[in-house]
Amino acid sequence: MTKLNYLSLGLFFSFTILLSSCGSDAKEDVNKNSPEFNLLASVENPAALFSIDIIDLLNKSDLKDTKDMPVQFKMIVNSQIDQHFNSENQGFKLEGNIPFVVSTTNEHEFDYIMSFFDVLDAEKVGPSLCMYFNGKIEKVEGVSILEAKIPGFPFKGHFAWDDKKLVFIGTEKSDSKSLALVMLANRFKDAPENQDITNFLSLDNDFSSLLFMDNYTKMVNKLSQTSIDEELEAAYKGLTIKGTGNFNEGSFTFETDLKGEQFINSKFNNISTNTIDKSFYDYITDNNQLIAYGVSSLNIDAILATMNQTKSKYNQYENELAKIGVKKEDIALVFDGQISACLLYTS
Repeated sequence: MTKLNYLSLGLFFSFTILLSSCGSDAKEDVNKNSPEFNLLASVENPAALFSIDIIDLLNKSDLKDTKDMPVQFKMIVNSQIDQHFNSENQGFKLEGNIPFVVSTTNEHEFDYIMSFFDVLDAEKVGPSLCMYFNGKIEKVEGVSILEAKIPGFPFKGHFAWDDKKLVFIGTEKSDSKSLALVMLANRFKDAPENQDITNFLSLDNDFSSLLFMDNYTKMVNKLSQTSIDEELEAAYKGLTIKGTGNFNEGSFTFETDLKGEQFINSKFNNISTNTIDKSFYDYITDNNQLIAYGVSSLNIDAILATMNQTKSKYNQYENELAKIGVKKEDIALVFDGQISACLLYTS
């Protein structure tokens, strides 16, 4: 055998060993986008994105060290928290922001909700999930699958996971098993650029949300048997509303941000540019039992315009106003859009 043949044989074996050692990581390495981006961006009709940092909220609540709970009951609560909110025990990561996405059908009806987690120990995931959901784990081409059955819950659900990711699908209409398998595989398929999703994944809050108002409104209208006219529907196109919430020491902050010039510049934008009159702060009581307070300035003309171009099967707007003796056209006469409210703790 010539030196060239020995060299070729050596390169062949080296390349084979390299490929076999990479496994599934090699797929992730060649992707331009992160698996998290590809999972969210692969959803065809997103209506809303949410994320929540459960572990951070538990830590901030100081629930384990509270003095307002009987000692024996606190011991039970602490043991449950240590068992069920422990990533090492569960086999998948619970720390950080856990994402959820709500998707609709092409007819704008609710289709499914999806969430996903990083897998820490694939062997622990099945037994830990079986503690909450009675079912039998099955294997499909190296992927583990478990049906999620919740008594009295209308959704069908399936978990699908490998050694890297765990995906959950809950649905009323679709085949949750097939969809979970497809979504798990989608993390290896680079989705088109989507700045909204990129920005959402960079958020670090106790709670975050992103509503795609065109699709979200149509879904809600289907659920409530409500319809809107073409002018209002056009105003929602391209509109997104981002919401972020954080618990801090002694306070809670919630912020919203609208993006969509067509709606912002329309007659339906109910966010007023007027500031709250200082006298409205006088209605906020603080007797050392204040939990939260809020003030708001709304555009009444925009609210009326939206109501006038919204039709409901049950006329809920008119019915609710009638209960307090007010007609829709009277709102502007009795309400200028300024609101102040407070939430108090009573022992």
